[in-house]
Amino acid sequence: MSTHAPTTTIRAPVIVLGMHKSGTTLVAEMIHRGGTPMYAGEIDPRYDEGIKYERLLCQELNRHVLGRRPDDLESLKNWPLQPLSEHDLGRLSDEVGTQSWGFKDPRTIFTYPEWRRVFPDCINISVYRSHREVVRHFCKRKPWHLLRMRRALLSWLEYNERMLEHLREDKAAARRAVLVRYEDLMAQSEFLSLLESSLGVSFFDARDPKMRRNKAQGRDSLRFKIATFGLSPRVAVLYQELEAQSLKVGEPQMNPAQRAPDEHRSEKAAT
Repeated sequence: MSTHAPTTTIRAPVIVLGMHKSGTTLVAEMIHRGGTPMYAGEIDPRYDEGIKYERLLCQELNRHVLGRRPDDLESLKNWPLQPLSEHDLGRLSDEVGTQSWGFKDPRTIFTYPEWRRVFPDCINISVYRSHREVVRHFCKRKPWHLLRMRRALLSWLEYNERMLEHLREDKAAARRAVLVRYEDLMAQSEFLSLLESSLGVSFFDARDPKMRRNKAQGRDSLRFKIATFGLSPRVAVLYQELEAQSLKVGEPQMNPAQRAPDEHRSEKAAT
């Protein structure tokens, strides 16, 4: 006899979307320490030494949903996703029970439609970062490698274009969904309270300016311009949309109580 609890008892998760090195680990840490578990078990979650606040079971389920992964990101646009089974959801139920929970895994950019099908009330926190800073990270060991630069920028475009698609669909369906610009998150002290009021999720302030690595400085190098030749118009269009959709301090936001019950506030925040 199965020991799995009914999947209907699983709360809708908080899902952090974004490309590698875009600030998703920091956001996941702040959510986790704010009272919504983002991983399970006694595991070192730290950025450099640990699991980067990623739920290992959800990593495994994402690999299952993707199945055999194609060789290039472009092919993932229309890649058929495998459904999450009752057994998969039973394992999740065993792990998270009836508590609030969430997860982040870069692969979720491509598997998100399946998670949203199963959890239509999920909360979408999407994070993006300057393409210059992301490319700088991926090329820091080989800053002269033009092909590596170009591949990193193409990945940045693919991830963030897909992320915007999910965000627009969620907003059209009146789901709780926000787009966070990493640079604003790090620079604006009031940004966390804006996130909390927009989503009904508690955040612990774990921001540390010393941990902002690979910060872009000055003008683009000639090598960078050569590596990214021909992609500037696509980058410009994407930035325009990202800016239009980003959460901004000072702009009116919908009260999360108007969207869904506030289930992700920590006990501390509720008192």
